[in-house]
Amino acid sequence: HAIKHGVAALIYQHWLNIPHLPKVDLSVWANVDKQLNIIHRFLGPETDRVFQALEANKIGFVVLKGYALSELIYDKPHTRPRTDIDIIIDTTSSSSLMEVFQNLGFSNPRGWQPKKIIDQFSFTKDIAKGIKLNFDVHLSITNDKALQHLITYVDLVTTASLHESHFPRLIDKPHALIH
Repeated sequence: HAIKHGVAALIYQHWLNIPHLPKVDLSVWANVDKQLNIIHRFLGPETDRVFQALEANKIGFVVLKGYALSELIYDKPHTRPRTDIDIIIDTTSSSSLMEVFQNLGFSNPRGWQPKKIIDQFSFTKDIAKGIKLNFDVHLSITNDKALQHLITYVDLVTTASLHESHFPRLIDKPHALIH
């Protein structure tokens, strides 16, 4: 269940901090932790390239959800598995968004772009065998039209956390909890 729900590496890392660890076979847990760490190391440089390209093309963005939580809260970011990286962008600077992702080798996994039902774009790129980098680029905090005005991009960028060791703006903890 820990593997299924994405907490195996986190549990393993906490087990390692128990001073008098009982004799337990931790090999399965260690393997999950190792695999997630390897995946994290593959995705990190490519993720940084995306963030740098968005910045270079003057596309304002704030990182949401799992990536932000892994960087803000977790001692070791790889212990928070990611299926995708969610960002919200400043729609006033988004005209070159598709071109930026295409130039970096990303494609649209759907093959089509919904215009009326959701306010987001999806991009995917194969990084290595069995490892994909997926981005969900949101134009608003939610697809629910009645709620979109409650937390805007301006609200998020104004309160975003800038880590000294990390380039992108990360959603702040209060907005992350609400979101």
